[in-house]
Amino acid sequence: AAVHAFEASLKQAPGELKAFEAIDRILTEHKAWDRLESAYRVMIGRLQEAADGPLLSTLWRNLGEVYRSRLQRMDAAITAFEMAARLRPDDVELREIVVDLCEREGAVEKAIEHAEAGLAMDPSRVGLLRVLARQYRRVDRLQEAWRMAAALCVLREADEEERRFHEELRPMTPLEADGVLDHRLWATAVVHPLNNLRIGNVFAMLVDVNPFAEDLSGWGVGKSDRLDLAEPTDFNRVFHSLARMLQLGDYTPEVYLKEGQHAGLANGNTRPRSLIIGPDVLSGTSDLELRFLLGRHLSLMRLGQYFAAIGQPSAQLRVLFFATWKISAPSVGVPAGAEGDAMDDMVAYLADHVPASGDVELRAAIEALASHSEGISLSGWIRGVEYTADRVGLLLCGDLETAARLIRGDLRPVSKATSEERVEELVRYALSSDYGRALKGLGLLRAR
Repeated sequence: AAVHAFEASLKQAPGELKAFEAIDRILTEHKAWDRLESAYRVMIGRLQEAADGPLLSTLWRNLGEVYRSRLQRMDAAITAFEMAARLRPDDVELREIVVDLCEREGAVEKAIEHAEAGLAMDPSRVGLLRVLARQYRRVDRLQEAWRMAAALCVLREADEEERRFHEELRPMTPLEADGVLDHRLWATAVVHPLNNLRIGNVFAMLVDVNPFAEDLSGWGVGKSDRLDLAEPTDFNRVFHSLARMLQLGDYTPEVYLKEGQHAGLANGNTRPRSLIIGPDVLSGTSDLELRFLLGRHLSLMRLGQYFAAIGQPSAQLRVLFFATWKISAPSVGVPAGAEGDAMDDMVAYLADHVPASGDVELRAAIEALASHSEGISLSGWIRGVEYTADRVGLLLCGDLETAARLIRGDLRPVSKATSEERVEELVRYALSSDYGRALKGLGLLRAR
């Protein structure tokens, strides 16, 4: 009788949630699961047009729970939870419930679809990684399964079977890129969101007038230490391959060997541009490691990335950036707090060194930047450049575990991002559709 009374009340006022909550409570106490299922369906029908998404999502979720745990109707439960997820597209937990049900019912493609959607929202969900590693193998998508296993290994979450599978398919030598990293592929599938390309465009026009350029002597090397890049060595082969793929052209750096100590790789910040390497790079470095290291550092030679990697504090880059703004686009107005003696000195330097044609291009770049409201964060841009360089290194070595290990041992980071933050961002990228598109664009998405 009480249920009938509350149902009558709902007919008069369909949005009366307290009445429906009472029906739910009474039918649950009496374990009247069929009537509870019917009540939810009627309530959803009443509110289909009037209710907001979150409320309808909750009703569909509760109905799904009735099907799953009370009526044992798993197909109906999947449908209900899918409806709830559609109304709450950012709810990873709902995706996980659907994935679990689909796996139990053998709905492999649907499990993959929802696991991919959930992982795109939160790449740290180890359970979803594990599902995809398992289900990709079931449908013979081995390269994608290997990528999931690699992520589990890097996150130190892989079990014995996942580690074994990862090692079995792990490349001993990387694939050679057939394509090139042109501007379109770079901008749409490689650049990290923090890497503001409009900021990079301004800095790109200043590379040839770099006020911070140093002499080779500061590195303890001279012309006699310059590598002959025409010699048939493994280093030169990889160097030329990656420089071509990155389309460096005239901006390909000279390479100098700093003998006598572990030196790694570093931007020499000289004119002409230079890369300083230690003997450790030429010997004792695997092909995979060399491709990650060189890919990362050569990507930092691209004009829009260059200044982030020359070792200057962000405060100095800020002076250069806003001095350029002041001299090239005075009508736009320099943001507050960007004045001072250092600014005046830099303005004088740029007035002497930036040609008139360059001034026109700089003004256009600055006006384009000023017209967008996302704000100007040079520290954020530097971090974005670092993440982008890590992405390039991964694309060219093809091995996430190698990339993560080298990041964790990096003695010359570009930004203030910690090594674990960099690894986390790289795992996120390795699991993204952008990574797949970049591999395809470079001709690297081929069977191993």
